[in-house]
Amino acid sequence: MTFELANLNSFVFAFIAIAGLTGLLALGALTQFFASNRQVRLKRHLTIPAYYGNLLGAH
Repeated sequence: MTFELANLNSFVFAFIAIAGLTGLLALGALTQFFASNRQVRLKRHLTIPAYYGNLLGAH
């Protein structure tokens, strides 16, 4: 059995592409989460750490 570096390059490229897509999806989900809670936070006149700290402590 031989090991060819040319075949490894395609796997590395696919891994990087999938990792990049996953990162973009995670960033989009976080952006949507923070944007949806922004209006509530502003109405309560809370800072970001105060508002999200209370969300974590409520569980």
